[in-house]
Amino acid sequence: MALDLNIQVDIPVRVVGIGASAGGLDALNKLLQHFPADSGMAFVVIQHLDPTRPSHLAALLSRVTSMVVTTALDGVALKPNHVYTAPAHVYVEVINGYFRLTPHNPTDLKQFKPIDTLFQSLANYQHDLAIGIVLSGNGADGKAGLADIKFEGGVTFAQLPSTAAFPAMPEAVIELGVDFILAPELMAKELVALAKSDDGWKPAAQSGSAPAEEPVLSSVDPVVSWLRSAKGTDFTRYKRPTIERRIRRRMGFLKITKPEDYVRYLSEHPVEVESLYEDILIKVTSFFRDIEAFDALRKEVLPGIIIKKGLESAIRIWVPGCATGEEAYSIAICLVEAFDELAIKRPVRIFATDISVQAIAIARAGIYSVDAVKNVSPERLARFFVRLNGSYQISKAVREMCVYAQHDVAKDPPFSRLDLISCRNLVIYFGRELQRRVLGTFHFSLESQGFLFLGGAEAVGLSSDLFDAYGKTGKIFARRATRSAAPDFSAEHLSTRHLHQVQMSQIQLPSFEDGVKADAGRAIISQWNLSGVVISHDMEILQFLGQTSDYLTHKPGELASCNLLKLAPTEWLIDLRLAIHEAAATGLAARRDDLIFKAPDGASKSVHIEVIPFETSASAQSCFVVLFRDQRPGPLGATADAAGHIDAATDARLSHLLNELAETKAYLNNLLEKEQAAHEQLKSASEELLSSNEEMLSTNQELQTAKEEAQAANEELHTLNEEMRRRHLELSQVYDDLANTVSSGQVALIMISNDLKCRMLTPAAEKILKLKSSAVGLPVSQLMSQFKRPELEGVVRDVIEALHSCEVEISDSDQHYYDLRIRPYLTGTKMVNGAVLVLVDITAQKKTIKSLENSQAYTADLLNSVPVKLLILDADLRVVMANQKFLDKFKISSGQVKHALIYDLVDGMFNVPELKLLLESTLPQQCLVEKVVIERHIPNLGRRILTINARYLIKHDDNPATILLAIVDMTEAGSVY
Repeated sequence: MALDLNIQVDIPVRVVGIGASAGGLDALNKLLQHFPADSGMAFVVIQHLDPTRPSHLAALLSRVTSMVVTTALDGVALKPNHVYTAPAHVYVEVINGYFRLTPHNPTDLKQFKPIDTLFQSLANYQHDLAIGIVLSGNGADGKAGLADIKFEGGVTFAQLPSTAAFPAMPEAVIELGVDFILAPELMAKELVALAKSDDGWKPAAQSGSAPAEEPVLSSVDPVVSWLRSAKGTDFTRYKRPTIERRIRRRMGFLKITKPEDYVRYLSEHPVEVESLYEDILIKVTSFFRDIEAFDALRKEVLPGIIIKKGLESAIRIWVPGCATGEEAYSIAICLVEAFDELAIKRPVRIFATDISVQAIAIARAGIYSVDAVKNVSPERLARFFVRLNGSYQISKAVREMCVYAQHDVAKDPPFSRLDLISCRNLVIYFGRELQRRVLGTFHFSLESQGFLFLGGAEAVGLSSDLFDAYGKTGKIFARRATRSAAPDFSAEHLSTRHLHQVQMSQIQLPSFEDGVKADAGRAIISQWNLSGVVISHDMEILQFLGQTSDYLTHKPGELASCNLLKLAPTEWLIDLRLAIHEAAATGLAARRDDLIFKAPDGASKSVHIEVIPFETSASAQSCFVVLFRDQRPGPLGATADAAGHIDAATDARLSHLLNELAETKAYLNNLLEKEQAAHEQLKSASEELLSSNEEMLSTNQELQTAKEEAQAANEELHTLNEEMRRRHLELSQVYDDLANTVSSGQVALIMISNDLKCRMLTPAAEKILKLKSSAVGLPVSQLMSQFKRPELEGVVRDVIEALHSCEVEISDSDQHYYDLRIRPYLTGTKMVNGAVLVLVDITAQKKTIKSLENSQAYTADLLNSVPVKLLILDADLRVVMANQKFLDKFKISSGQVKHALIYDLVDGMFNVPELKLLLESTLPQQCLVEKVVIERHIPNLGRRILTINARYLIKHDDNPATILLAIVDMTEAGSVY
């Protein structure tokens, strides 16, 4: 059914979305049984269910709540005070008050997340009126959706993990900073308070609680001012409705109505300060949010930035308001992909900043849940992420491209010489003045051909003179070639955090620039003519001592560097490295003498190097002082006398040096061969390890997939088990009720299977059948043998085959009579599964009937013996009985008289006015009339004179009222007959 999203209906004030999985049925029962039936809210319950089995959730929940519980149907409008359950494997959305149901495609590789889908629809269409509740369950379904509700200003609940049978789902959403963490029965109390005092949860501008003469926007100023002094962040320049709504929301949770009281509460509860601060800060983001915009960035912007950069020029990008880092990592991934397409490599530095310390900590770790990476394609997931304990971590290469830091874009100095600024969904929360200031800062920070990347709901607005739209998306802007004023970085705009919490990120060097220490250092260096450097443990030069240009120089064409090994002459690099390693290993000074090298002026020099290790107070790692002491050697070569002969001492020294050189060469060759062999072995081992690692990664992914599938199946089975357990309890109760009913009613009941054998019988039936042991399994013929009715087996078979009921009267040898009622046994699906036999003892009734028959016979004999003609009439004047004298006198049979109207008897002999008046008027009033004379001509008898006496017999008990007529023939004088 297609929904018209423009049609609004009268929906409930609030729709409460409830997500549960394994162990959630008990929590749902506790929540709903404490909730009233007239709150005006509607509840939508989503549970992971087995699609192959029918759900009894609606029937189970209807037993614990007085609200109407029904299953959600596509296109049906929600109603207040209703609880809706979802069918299995269906996505349920609430759109403008209507349900939209979409079946889940089993072939879809995307994980089934029905709770997220419901919560996201509530956030999109109910905004700050949405309520999301996550109860017991496994996995993290509901986390992303609850984050959207929180982003829109809605209310979020999580079950207290200690009360949940499976706490994984509540624990996952608690990481977001939900508003309430409660047991299910206590959630009902908070929801009731929310329903009764809804105005307390809205901004003051909506609630209308402020006096008319007082500006509504100033209502939370005390809280904003207090936050500025406590946290150093000025929220007065942010958009007021957003800030006020979130402050009012926190006040509503605490049942505080006055901002002054809330300020007092904040000063006494530091935890609430952090909760309010983090609640105001918007930290909702995701990877590749608005995938079309990121595709445009990768294809239209990044290639141009890469191409214009030189080989050694770093690409500089700034991501202010980075939250938990997904946006910065998304840009880094796009850059790597652009490098691959262009076959170009450039250094990259992405500066990602945010005001929230908690968000920065998450971003630095780069570890995200499975839900957080749902927008990442499988190819990117395999290339740029590493599976880590059920989560995903950004690869080290991508993490090293990003530098995270705490920074307030509203007042801290910006980064400079930037190629791209990505500020998505941040400036929309700023006021007009702050927006203009921040966009001006961005313009100042960008290179002349830089770009600005904004979010889906953002534009340059008042700063359109600084940026031009670029591309087709409308979210990328190019910096205009116009002069921009430098931002004001005066003390009033600097963050107090930077005024008293500045920490050096590099090693603090021993200073020679302060007081006596500086003078003493300069005197020592000057007096001893020292030249040298102070270096860190990784060979980086921290400070130059004296004149070092004769020893340390930059090589032509190399990138500028302060690494000692890149500045020192190549002739003594090995000796220099060995001396530094020796000093680091022993902690003592190391020395190398007579190191000859070629100076920049072309002259050969000999130098002594001394390496002195020392510890600094600012670093736990060792630093070194490297001193150079110059010597001026004679001309290279041996010394000769005037005659050109080499003296013996020099010749011996030369031979010694040549031998030592040969030995050293041999030793080095041996070392080189061993190193090459070791290198080959290490390379082979590395390849084997890499292959094994790939196999293990593949196996791990398969195991993880199997684990997730098993976990999903386990949740569905657990949910089904809960329903079955509830149904079992109900069936046990019904069975007990039925057993007690049968037992107390003394009903003789026998269940017969299709093969005509006893399946079950009641104690009363055992007593009647005189069974001494269990009769289960006995055939009908043997079971009913005492009644001497062999045709009973055939009767039962006919009932089963023809599906009709039958009653048979039977008796046993003790003269007990029974009414045997036989009916087919039908299951709930109308299938025949045997027959039901009911024995009803009718011995007493039979005796009563026999007694009545005897009484009637006695009465008839008595009436027939009376010498008067008698008629007994019913209330309708029809004949009930006529005695023999009457039948003989008028020559008629009892069959002709029975039930005949008295006026029709004997050719209408009694149809005379006098008798009618007697029977219809006089007799009902007097009950007794005597000697009424009528004269009539009777066929075959001639003219007759009859005297009639009538008596009205009053009704007794269940006997109907009757009339007794005594007829005397007076035709012949003195005749009584």
